[in-house]
Amino acid sequence: MNLTDRASVAVPLRLEPQTGGLEVASLSARPSVRETLVVTAIAAAAMIGLYSGLDGRNAMLLSEGTPFFVPLTALDQKIPLFVPFVWLYYTYFPLTLAIHFVTRLRREWLFEALAGYLVLACAGFVFFTTFPSQMPQPSLASCADADCRALDLMYRSDEGFNAFPSMHVAYSVYVASFFWTHARKWALIPILLACGITASTLLCKRHFLVDLPVGAALALAARPVAKRAAKRFARLFRFLA
Repeated sequence: MNLTDRASVAVPLRLEPQTGGLEVASLSARPSVRETLVVTAIAAAAMIGLYSGLDGRNAMLLSEGTPFFVPLTALDQKIPLFVPFVWLYYTYFPLTLAIHFVTRLRREWLFEALAGYLVLACAGFVFFTTFPSQMPQPSLASCADADCRALDLMYRSDEGFNAFPSMHVAYSVYVASFFWTHARKWALIPILLACGITASTLLCKRHFLVDLPVGAALALAARPVAKRAAKRFARLFRFLA
């Protein structure tokens, strides 16, 4: 066989599908509006379930006279009630949504955020179930200004149940650390808000001292778990893209 004959022999080439590259491109793309809305709805449902899912159980325990976990210390008793901090406490709600300033840039980050929010909701629910807790709340009957009305609304919403650990601290620290990792130039405001919210949980008599470090520890533990789960969540919800 001469060179011409050899050149005429077609050698079949097997082309392997390059799914890895496509997946990386998909993860680095911006999420669609539909993805963002669905993820937000799922995260919100998980948080609502966390905060209200045990209302009936807590009310039953209270009516039965079952003792709640109340880790009150002498230091807790020395912390004054400072009602104006209630407005910092309320910034928790926009802060948990502000994570979308980062997640809108990359699908992987959107699903990392979702995974983290779900991990925290599950962890909080386990704690609330295992350690039924209640924070004794002071009377605001002698105060009628806007600050007191805002705090009284919060007091009446849950009667101080589900205090241990502080999930307000957990989610706030999670959002702040998320900004620090993925959008450090924007991280200062979330960090300051997380600090303010943490202080408000004490000064508005919403949590005990021990609730705060446990909540922060949950947030920091959830970060690497969420990061590992992000790609799986993105594949699971790829039909939304």
